Amino acid sequence: MFEKTAKLKAVKDLEDDGLIQKEIFDEIPFKVECTLTDLGEQLLPVLVLFKTEIKELSVGHLTPFE
Repeated sequence: MFEKTAKLKAVKDLEDDGLIQKEIFDEIPFKVECTLTDLGEQLLPVLVLFKTEIKELSVGHLTPFE
């Protein structure tokens, strides 16, 4: 449950920061799609580099990116 709550908060934070746009579909089962905004697209190369650097620094340790 904690993991689900943390993911929902992360999505909300990304949406609040203008990095993603969330679209909610009125159907069953419940469906939500998230897409990058223009700002999110511009930041994508930096985020990929950041992820790569963290993985390299975390060799031998558990990280949320594995």
